[in-house]
Amino acid sequence: MAVEKGHELYDFLRQESESMASEYNRIRSRAPEDPGTAGDEGEGNWAALLRQWLPAHYHVRTKGRVLATTGQASRQVDLLVLKPSYPPALLDKKLYLASGVAAAFECKTTLKGEHLETACKTAATLRRLLPTRYGTPYRELHSPVVFGLLSHSHYWKNPSSNPIGNIGTALVEADLKEINAPREMLDSICVADCATWTASKELFRGPGYFSDRNAPMTSYNRHFSPEQDGAAASLSTPISVFIADLLTRLAREDDQIRDIATYFLAVGLIGRSEGKIRKWPLETLSNDLREALLSDDRPALDRWSEWYLKFPD
Repeated sequence: MAVEKGHELYDFLRQESESMASEYNRIRSRAPEDPGTAGDEGEGNWAALLRQWLPAHYHVRTKGRVLATTGQASRQVDLLVLKPSYPPALLDKKLYLASGVAAAFECKTTLKGEHLETACKTAATLRRLLPTRYGTPYRELHSPVVFGLLSHSHYWKNPSSNPIGNIGTALVEADLKEINAPREMLDSICVADCATWTASKELFRGPGYFSDRNAPMTSYNRHFSPEQDGAAASLSTPISVFIADLLTRLAREDDQIRDIATYFLAVGLIGRSEGKIRKWPLETLSNDLREALLSDDRPALDRWSEWYLKFPD
């Protein structure tokens, strides 16, 4: 569906990008005096953004650990989004029940390459605390807890630097080193003044399924912005891509917000994207799922179906 250039949703989200850039300049000017406070302010900026753009019944909290049913706890993460059903008595406890966490994020003011490796490791270790889900492509390839990395800006500021290339390379290397299953991947990396990368996962089904050609595939797709790719590219900013993508991921677990997520997608906020593919062995999937994929080649046409084979589409 064609979207007019003047659609106000683009303008509203572009204002958020401008605000984030202004906050970055303010925070950076004081950061050498007190890096800890600068980091806290940066987290506060992202928390404020999520409170403004996620449905009001979600709860946004800063700094906490995710508590598994086994009693094990994750390392501290900077930002958490709690489900609407989260018990009010526990909202301000810093150990958050894993089943009540919808999303968690690491936050950085200025992104460096090593931050990507740390974030991938945190994402993987957190997901390993959660029960493994089986039975459908969605359940086996995705975690019920979205995990991402958010940053105001990046380290590569010299005119000859290539921040998009550097971040993309560091992300692929970190993924190969730390991620042992598709469900452990980072879901999104948003650098507010640069670009957003989102995890894409794809499967095939039907009689030709058992071959290397049809192995599960994942990638971190970098979404295009007008400044990087010309007038034909999406009018989105990195923040608008991040918000649209996050709403879509949350809507896979929460059908009450699918209407608004569908609207954001229809407006075209996600835009075009590309990424380097990682192929996984067929054994990544359970035997039952592999047999189901082999025996039935009917496509799932509903974007929200757990048998829909490409995410995001």
